[in-house]
Amino acid sequence: MKKRTTILIMGICLILIALAELLSTSGLLPVWAGFILIVLTFPWFLLALMLWWKAPGGEKDLPFIGY
Repeated sequence: MKKRTTILIMGICLILIALAELLSTSGLLPVWAGFILIVLTFPWFLLALMLWWKAPGGEKDLPFIGY
């Protein structure tokens, strides 16, 4: 996966987490729904962060990491 793609995924995840926090604290979204959105989004952010860290700087694709 390319670094640009992982940055895009991280950005989307951060926007979703921030929106869930803002909407749940303002009362527009139930607190439990905000928690669920954060719990489902945060692992994707961490996975994208790990892939961004390991991705090469060029146009090469990241090889299979393993099990």
